[in-house]
Amino acid sequence: MPKLSLCMIVKNEENYLGDCLKSVKEVVDEIVIVDTGSSDNTVNIAREYGAKIFHFEWINDFSAARNYALSKTTGDWILYLDADERLAPESYNEVSEIKRTTVKAGFYCNVISFDEHNSKPNIIRYNRLFKNSADIRFEGKIHEQIVHSLKKNEYELFESGVKIFHEGYNIPQHMMLEKANRNLELLLEEYKKDKTDYVIFQIAQTYGVLIDNEKAIEYFDKIIKSPTSSNHFKSHAFRYKAAVEFQNNKNIDKALEFALKAEKFFDREPILNSLLTKIYLNKKEFSKSVFYARKALEVNRSDDNVEFRLNLDENALLLIALQASIEGELSKDFDYFYEEFKKVDKGSDKNISYFVDLVNKLKNNLSLNVNELNTLPIVSNFANVNLLLAMIERWRTPEEKLNILEKFPMELRNAWYHFIKGSSLIKIGELKNAIKALEISMRNKFYNPALYFFLVSASIESGNHEKLPLYIEKAEKMFKDDPDNYSRIMLLKNKLTPLLKGK
Repeated sequence: MPKLSLCMIVKNEENYLGDCLKSVKEVVDEIVIVDTGSSDNTVNIAREYGAKIFHFEWINDFSAARNYALSKTTGDWILYLDADERLAPESYNEVSEIKRTTVKAGFYCNVISFDEHNSKPNIIRYNRLFKNSADIRFEGKIHEQIVHSLKKNEYELFESGVKIFHEGYNIPQHMMLEKANRNLELLLEEYKKDKTDYVIFQIAQTYGVLIDNEKAIEYFDKIIKSPTSSNHFKSHAFRYKAAVEFQNNKNIDKALEFALKAEKFFDREPILNSLLTKIYLNKKEFSKSVFYARKALEVNRSDDNVEFRLNLDENALLLIALQASIEGELSKDFDYFYEEFKKVDKGSDKNISYFVDLVNKLKNNLSLNVNELNTLPIVSNFANVNLLLAMIERWRTPEEKLNILEKFPMELRNAWYHFIKGSSLIKIGELKNAIKALEISMRNKFYNPALYFFLVSASIESGNHEKLPLYIEKAEKMFKDDPDNYSRIMLLKNKLTPLLKGK
């Protein structure tokens, strides 16, 4: 009967190792653990599971340690894991089947990382199961790889459905940054000797974790220019540049340019399609926004065999998709995303059912009772505020809009909130307060020409012409790169010429 060896390197992993070994004890025939200098209870935990324990002096080289561990195995097949990983129970049968095969092969497994900081799991394919041979060696000081050696030794490479859960990203932010800085030091050292696309990509990724966008883009640009880098690497590089433009520089057109380039290289990436959803929503191209939202959902739920994939928090995506559907008056799309939103697991959040009901009432233009109004401050947050505002803007009478707006927590009263409040106050004749609200929206650079039309209208109606030149000046600056809206502002300016000259 063929044997399967678990092959691991560890250091101070007492918090993780027991659960890791427990997850594989039913399927492996040998546990080989190489300790690189633990000072905690790691070695004793390994002994409890009958592991063969060896020691290796750490020399800042992960491949050297892993290759030493390989040399100590006696199994026909190797499964390698880290201490913060667990083999999924549903994968036991497939792993047992693989170890009974006689072909000289390696199998890609899906390593699923849970990242609570970013509220999304990552799925990356690694070759973690392979036929044992003295010729097979890991390469790379950091982010070590086995697949190059497998190919060099003419192994066949197959996909598998084996799942490995990785918990190593669920650590405090300062520990995450410490780990990234350590990895970066080793990657830059390796880069001096071996400027492979893989090393360059990992350096760019690590600078991204450290929120050093300038350095991350410097290395992502190397990936883009490399004639040998994969389409997936190039797509991810352009996607990163698009996200930086969208989030930090607010250059929507540049963000779209980079995102579409990313799509040409590889379009089956959930976060890329989610970014395109947001970009097109921002550009008020609602049909395109919901198209990419649907695609993001479909890809996020697919079993594509891709090099790596960052999965989405579907709650966040669906809130954006619902907003695009409301703003674009796309009722069929709204109904689809609303049904999907109800299906997504909301965990232990008891308030989510209230929010779902609130969305349904707003969508159907139904009045809210006192209890429903009082739940709004509880269920509203930064993630869903724009969806709520999009629905309130189209909801019932000005008086009812103002009533519900009063329930909004202060921290959520953004530029859009003040725009809706101001436009509603105009309709009930409270011009002075309307102007105050609209000016707050203007100072916060709310991008909607209707804001300036409302300000001008309220000022003229109230007989206060003093600030008309200011409103026109602000509007001209705001829309100078937007031909359609700029022409509307110039038409307004021409109509106001007698009043402006009178000042």
